[in-house]
Amino acid sequence: MGERPTPGSTRREGVSVITTTLADGALWGLALPCPRFRPRAVSGTDAFGRRQREVVAVMEIGHPAEVLEAVGRLRAAREGPDQSDAFFSLASALLRRAHDIDRTTAHELLNVPDAELSRLALAVVSAVTTPVAEPPPGPTEDVNS
Repeated sequence: MGERPTPGSTRREGVSVITTTLADGALWGLALPCPRFRPRAVSGTDAFGRRQREVVAVMEIGHPAEVLEAVGRLRAAREGPDQSDAFFSLASALLRRAHDIDRTTAHELLNVPDAELSRLALAVVSAVTTPVAEPPPGPTEDVNS
């Protein structure tokens, strides 16, 4: 059987986090929103007045799709019987975005004592709702170049 993962050995480079103590007693990170590049089709005219379309990369700040889907499931499960599962699904997605660990390990780490659940909930909500700076204004990068 292999060694247990540690926060330092599994941390994904370049992912900003908010830290919280998990079931193993160590400080682990939950991913914060980060810059993401998305393609966007843009219509315009060239110097001769001809219509043209191009694809550009637009930078946005946010979470990846897996985290956004988990947020949606939690919102849909408000006060329902699936609320706990939806919450831990979101916590797991944030933890796995910040650390290179599998779902089973994430679930084990998130199995905190009942007395610590409010602290975990605060960290998860903070990771999702932390305001981030808007992307800098300016031209977009042309992915066709």
